[in-house]
Amino acid sequence: MSQPRPPGPKSPIKIGYYDPFNIYPKIKDEFEKKLPLTSLHLKFQDSQSYKSIPSLPVSMFEEVPKKIETGAGELAFDNVYTRLMFIKIDSIENYRSSVRPLIREWLKNIVFKARSSWMIVLYVPSNVKDTKSVMKVSRFDKLKNDFGIDGKELPVILPGNFPDYDGERCLKYRESGINSKGIDSSQELVLEIKTLLLSSFTTRYGLFRDWIKDHKIHSIEGFISSFRIAELLNDMALYQESLDEIEHVREKLTSVVEYNPNMFDENVHLPKHFEEYTQFESSFADTGIRNRLFRKTDINLFRLHCLLFINYSSVLQALSSSESLSISSIHVSRLYQQLIVFLSNIAGKFPHVDLKEFQYSVIEYYLNIPSINQLIESSKPENEDSINTTLRNIYEFRAELKLFQRSIVVKIAAERGYSISGLKVLEDVPLEDTPAVSKPKKFINPKLTQYMADKSAFFAAFTSITEEIIRDFVECERSKSVDILSIDLAVLNYEKGNYEECLEILRGSYDFFIANGWNYLGGILLEIYNGCIEKLNRNYDEEILTTCLKLATCLVDSTNQTGINSYGLIKNKSQVNKLFSKINEYSLKQEAQIDCSLDELFRTRIYLSLHADASTSRDEYYIELEINNPFQREFHFRSVEAVMVSNEGHQMIFKSENVDIPDSSKHIMKLYSNTFIMGSFKPYKLSIALNEKLSLVSEYIKVHKDGTIFKDSEQSRPTLETKQWYHGSLHTFHDIDKFRCEITCPDKLQLGVSKVLLNIHNGDNEVKNVKIKMFSTTEGLKITQPTFNIDKLDARKTEGVVIPYSYLSQNKVINMKSRIIYEVEGSTYIHEVSYNIDTALTISVSVYDIFKQDFIYSKFQIGTSNPEYPIRVLRNQLTTTNENYIIATSKPNSRELVAFGEQPTCIFFRITPKENYMITSEDTVDLSIWYTNLQEECESHLFDGVVNKLREINLVRYWFMLKSLIFSQARFDLNKYALDDTIEVYNQNELNILAEKVLAEYVEEPADRKELLQLVQDRLTSTHSGTTTRKVIELNISVPIPIIKYLQIVEYEFERKSQYVVGEAIAVTLKVTTISKWSAEVPSKSLPSDEFQALVQNDDNWLVSGYKKHSFTNENSLQTELLLIPLNVGKILLPKVFVKFLNPEHNDSAEHASLEVDFKNGLETLLVVPEVNSVTFSF
Repeated sequence: MSQPRPPGPKSPIKIGYYDPFNIYPKIKDEFEKKLPLTSLHLKFQDSQSYKSIPSLPVSMFEEVPKKIETGAGELAFDNVYTRLMFIKIDSIENYRSSVRPLIREWLKNIVFKARSSWMIVLYVPSNVKDTKSVMKVSRFDKLKNDFGIDGKELPVILPGNFPDYDGERCLKYRESGINSKGIDSSQELVLEIKTLLLSSFTTRYGLFRDWIKDHKIHSIEGFISSFRIAELLNDMALYQESLDEIEHVREKLTSVVEYNPNMFDENVHLPKHFEEYTQFESSFADTGIRNRLFRKTDINLFRLHCLLFINYSSVLQALSSSESLSISSIHVSRLYQQLIVFLSNIAGKFPHVDLKEFQYSVIEYYLNIPSINQLIESSKPENEDSINTTLRNIYEFRAELKLFQRSIVVKIAAERGYSISGLKVLEDVPLEDTPAVSKPKKFINPKLTQYMADKSAFFAAFTSITEEIIRDFVECERSKSVDILSIDLAVLNYEKGNYEECLEILRGSYDFFIANGWNYLGGILLEIYNGCIEKLNRNYDEEILTTCLKLATCLVDSTNQTGINSYGLIKNKSQVNKLFSKINEYSLKQEAQIDCSLDELFRTRIYLSLHADASTSRDEYYIELEINNPFQREFHFRSVEAVMVSNEGHQMIFKSENVDIPDSSKHIMKLYSNTFIMGSFKPYKLSIALNEKLSLVSEYIKVHKDGTIFKDSEQSRPTLETKQWYHGSLHTFHDIDKFRCEITCPDKLQLGVSKVLLNIHNGDNEVKNVKIKMFSTTEGLKITQPTFNIDKLDARKTEGVVIPYSYLSQNKVINMKSRIIYEVEGSTYIHEVSYNIDTALTISVSVYDIFKQDFIYSKFQIGTSNPEYPIRVLRNQLTTTNENYIIATSKPNSRELVAFGEQPTCIFFRITPKENYMITSEDTVDLSIWYTNLQEECESHLFDGVVNKLREINLVRYWFMLKSLIFSQARFDLNKYALDDTIEVYNQNELNILAEKVLAEYVEEPADRKELLQLVQDRLTSTHSGTTTRKVIELNISVPIPIIKYLQIVEYEFERKSQYVVGEAIAVTLKVTTISKWSAEVPSKSLPSDEFQALVQNDDNWLVSGYKKHSFTNENSLQTELLLIPLNVGKILLPKVFVKFLNPEHNDSAEHASLEVDFKNGLETLLVVPEVNSVTFSF
């Protein structure tokens, strides 16, 4: 039943027709004008969207019922999707006797067996009228009654399990071309055929999907159904969907074979005639393998694999016929790529069969597909020098396919003893043992017979194929691939003795292999390269040195894996020693200094921890460098130097000379420095000098100049771009027992004077020629004296240097840096620190002055500038160098006072000028306050305890790291400390978490890390009490003597009694006396007098009789009589008197004049009682 399926792309859909009355030739021309079918739309399920088929080629072929074979299986549909029968009915009797039996036979022997959609076309000549009447039925109606949709003949011929197709079963075709509805008959026929085809497509698709659901995932039935769906989609011109389904089928085959092994024949039957290879798709996709698959018996697995790939390639070729060249290029490239995968996999599935000729011949077939070659030729640009970029993928994968084909030729040649020395390193190395091959067989492929005639023929074939591959790689601009293949030709030339040509090809080619990890191959090529130089008697010292260094890099396994790619495996220790002796010899012959890459020879690691050298009292620091020695030999280095650089551009250089490292794989050395610079550093450069001329250098950072760095003069600042694989920074911290310095605010402060204190703590050495230079990065800050010199500083001595500066800004945080250069026993040392100092005072002081006739009361209020940080006032004093003042205080020996945020302390002083002394504006008194910060007291107690504990466990070297990063973040309960001297850290949980992170980053020794973490936790969680070393701060403030122009002395004079009666008048005299002794101005009679006004303020307790408002001048006093009548009983204050300037507009200085009032009896009360025998009620 099944028809052969042409493998090529765009095979037309077959429509079978049965034409017993020779009707089709009469309508053929008109009908085939409507082909191919266009604009077909279908969907396989209601929930899916429509799929469109723009064009569907159709071919008509005639079939006779007797020639149809019996089907193979329930779902063994053939590739004829619909069938037509053309008939002609001359009369009803003719229909009954001749036509109807033929229709029955056709339906029974063709339609039923093929299970395809069908339709009967009744041809009506133009001279025949087929109409019905009351008395008789028309011929077409009779046909429809028998074979129409509900025809009475169908249930007998086509039983119930026959697929139910859409569309008409009977169609009338008029010779005149126009049917009764006015529609063209050929057009109507085309429309009905489209309906039949679409119905056939969807029906088959649904049946196949149902079969997949009804069977297990690994069943042969489900596999066949998926296979049929892929073929169906291909026939429908839905190529992308077909491609996806075929990929699914190919993936599914392995598991199907595993679960149904008895159904498959694993014998391999290769072609016996070369023509079968030249027609690979036709010969390997015949109907035999398909029918055996559908019958599920004796399925040849090798042929099935080939059939699946042929179907896959058929779809890709159909897709490559796209009008878009770029799309075509993608699918052709994919075809070549998948062909390599297919041939590699099938050789692996049948390892005991020699498939090399099969592989070579199949590749040759696909390289010569006419449609693909025509596509490439037609798309080539007219200019031969230009490249069509859309063809690059095709050229690239065609070259890969040819390269695979060449490897097959090389393997076949190896079986015959033909090989090229050194070429085997370019070929794939099998992971499994290759079975021994018997005597080479004869080939049916004439090209292979020609290639294997002798060794020279193989060389010629190898050269020819390689040049073809190179041409394709040139077209796709894969220059490195061209270099690799050129090396093959170079090796061949070396074998032939063409050293000059071999040398030119190899020059630089080994760099590509070494750079990409092919150390073994790169090393072999370098040896060939050196061999060419020796053969040509060339004597270039620099070139030999460069080559030897590259050979040394090949000895290093950069992948940490030892295997077939390790060049070092073939070199023993003696050969390695000779290589480095040669490197040393030829490097010393060079005139200029040579720097080579350290990373290519040694793996190094700088440990980012700074250590003070405890083995000496000198102020030396060191870092540790790990070197991994892959050469298993000892080395002597002239020097090893590591340069560290900070973000500000500072450099610390660590160095050791005459270093010997053993032949062990790992060695750790110390690099020393006499320079200490506070900051964060990253590795900049590591240099190892092998001798005077050759150094190995590793650069960690690229430097771009774009700013300034902290030096004596302004220079460019490098911005740091660290290598991606190197992380972390070196943070430098002082050692408590070495030379160190710190910059702080001084302990003795003078308000208005800007100074900082440089504290120098010397170590165990006597230092000389100490040169100090101060810097600052704070904009606008100027250091008054930036340089200092100290001739000598004794061991363990601390020296404080006051640094004055000027800075006009509201910002109180300034930066100060110090660079100290000093000598110890002839060696020079450098010590640089940088601190950001908060110069804001934690104390706040305000003053309020009360003027009296003979003296002044000064009230000083001392508080804290930040409410969170209380201060402790230890003592205070007010003094003056002016002998004309006498200062007294109420509590000369006051106890310590704590000033909180809203609870300042107050201190009173009385300042009395001597009699007849004239006050001046320059007169001052000096206030001195000694105080401490409670935060610093707690820190000092905590710090002292930690240092003592660190000394006990011999870890004091970590102190400044712990202080800077952990303990300086401690927050204390200062209120509790102020009340009961108990020190408690309230953010201990936060600091414990911080400590874990800090110690993990900065402490490498696990034992040290564990012990330090325990110490931190113990010190933070425990409470402390007791005395502590206080940092006492002395603040000196020069306070000017307060000045006012006038002091008005106000007083009521009256007869004092023990009590007064409510409502009875009291006679008083109001006196106001003007005093100017507190003014610094000299009285002048030329100036007009100042006029004042005294006003007795209204008071609810008093009724005042007399003039309540009086004017007077500074030259005379005011005296007036008043009557005060008390209105209430009790102790009542006297009415208040208000004095003010009256004529400021007549005095130029009046707006600046100051006036104070001293109300002598302003707080005096009179006892007022009610009248006798009367009662007073208060409400």
